[in-house]
Amino acid sequence: MKFLSVFRPAVLSAVIILLSAASCSDRSGQVTSALAAADSLMMTQPQAALDTLSGIDSTRIRRMDRSERAFYTLLTTEAEYKCWLPVANDTAISEAVRYYRRRGPEDRLARALMMQGAVLTERGDAEGAMAAYKEAEPVAERVGDLEQLGLLNTRIAELYQSTTVNFTESIERTKAAIACFEEAGDIRRAVNETFSLASLYLAMDSLDKGYECIVKGLESSEASEDIPQIVHGCFLLSAYYYYIDPPDYDRCRKVALSAVRLQEEGSCGEVVNYRDDLFHYIAGSYAASGLTDSARYYLHKIIGTDARTMVGKYDVLIKIAKSEGDSVAFLSNKMRADSIYYAYKEKGFEQDIAKSELKSENLLIKERYAVIKKQRAVYILSAVTVFMCIVAVVLYKFNKMKMK
Repeated sequence: MKFLSVFRPAVLSAVIILLSAASCSDRSGQVTSALAAADSLMMTQPQAALDTLSGIDSTRIRRMDRSERAFYTLLTTEAEYKCWLPVANDTAISEAVRYYRRRGPEDRLARALMMQGAVLTERGDAEGAMAAYKEAEPVAERVGDLEQLGLLNTRIAELYQSTTVNFTESIERTKAAIACFEEAGDIRRAVNETFSLASLYLAMDSLDKGYECIVKGLESSEASEDIPQIVHGCFLLSAYYYYIDPPDYDRCRKVALSAVRLQEEGSCGEVVNYRDDLFHYIAGSYAASGLTDSARYYLHKIIGTDARTMVGKYDVLIKIAKSEGDSVAFLSNKMRADSIYYAYKEKGFEQDIAKSELKSENLLIKERYAVIKKQRAVYILSAVTVFMCIVAVVLYKFNKMKMK
C-alpha cells in the first residue's frame, strides 16, 4: 500500500494530462472540421462559408495554433471579400502570408497573396497589390489550380484597367482568365470574363470585337438559362447599339426593355442592378427617335444621384431638347452636363495627385529613417569600439600590475 501511495500523485497527474490531451484533440478536431467545411463552400457559397466561420467559438479561435490561425485568417478574408464586405482594415492577412511563405503549402500561399492584393487594392495601394499578385502568379502556376489562376488574371486585369488604364494588358489578362476558366470547366466565370472583355473592346472603340464577345456570352448564358448573365449581356448589347455609328436606337430600346423585364421577373437578388443604365438607354433612344413624351417617362425612372448617372440624365435632356428644337434647353443642359463631368474628372485628378504626394512623403520618410538608422549604427559601432579599447587598456594595466 505504501508503494501505491507513493506513486498515486504521479498516476493522477498522468490521467489528468491524458484527459486534457483528449479534450484538446476533440476541440482541435472540431475546429479543423469547421475550417474544412468553410473551405469547401468558399467557391460556390461564400456566405455559407462566412456563416460557418462565424460559428466558431471565440475561445477556440484564441487557442488556435499558428497553422489553424493562418488558415482561419485566409478563409475569413476570402469569405468577406466574396460577400462584398470591406476588407481594407484587414491586417491579419499579412501574417497568414508570412506563415505560408515559410511553411507552405503553396496553394494556400497563392490564395493568401491574392487576398493580400485585394486588401491593398481597397486601401488604394495599387503598387503593393500588383506586387502581391505578381508574386502569387508563379506559385499558382506551379500548383496548377486553373480556377485560382483564372481569378488571379482577372484581378490583375482589373488593376491594370483601374490604375494605369492599360487596356491592352488588361485585354490579354482577361483572355488568359477566360482560357483558364474554360479549361477548368467553370463556364459561368468564363462567360462573365467574356462580358468583361466585351466592355474593354467597347471602351477602346473596337465595336466589332465587342459585339462578337457579347453574342458569344449571350449564347452561353441562354443555353444555361442564367438570368443574371443574360441581363448583363443585354445591358452590354444595348450599349453597343446606342453608341455605334450610326446608332441603332430601335434595337437598343428593344434589348434594354427586355433586360428590364428579365430583372423584374427573374431572381432579382442575384441580378446586378443595371436599371438606371438601362433606363438611360431606353429614354435616350426614345428622345433621339423624336418620341419625347416616352423619353421623359423613362427618364423619371432613373433614381441614381451619382455624377455618372446625372451626366446620363442630362444626356437624355439634351437629346429631348434637340428633338424639340429648344436651343435654350439644349445649351443649358449641355453646360450642366459638362460642369458635372469636368468636376468629376478634376476630383479624380486631385485624388491621383494626393496619392502621388502621399507616396512621395512616405518615400521621403523612409529615406530619412534609413539615414538615421545608418547614423545610429555608426554611433553604436564607435561606442562599442571605444568601450573595447578602454577594456583592453584596463586589462593590460591589470595584468601588468599582477605580474609586478
